[in-house]
Amino acid sequence: MTLHVFIAPEGIRSERWALAFTGAIILDADNLPADLPEADIYWLLSDSSNWQSITAQLAADNKRVVVLSSNEQQAQALLALAAGARGYAHCLCQAQTLVQIAQVVIARGFWVGPDLMKQMIGDVGKLL
Repeated sequence: MTLHVFIAPEGIRSERWALAFTGAIILDADNLPADLPEADIYWLLSDSSNWQSITAQLAADNKRVVVLSSNEQQAQALLALAAGARGYAHCLCQAQTLVQIAQVVIARGFWVGPDLMKQMIGDVGKLL
């Protein structure tokens, strides 16, 4: 069984997280314990004021991080990936999508949603 830890500002929660991952732990981003529980994936909301530094710190410790956003943006996705995140998605995506993201990330892949991927590929094509 895998353990998933969601790090979000207090009061921001989604029932889809629990539907996707039974036993998931949700921590308040502004009051993180010094010793985080060992998790297979840390899901971090970009609504947290310190999401980039938390992402970078976890990634530096070889932890798998997925950044979830309430307002997906290409610039923010690039910041998340540059900080070491293995994925970027909307915080209210379907439980089935969360499971798919987890499968990709655990298999050492990267995940961004199809619309964002299309936009990023289009931008790279323009540069070439």
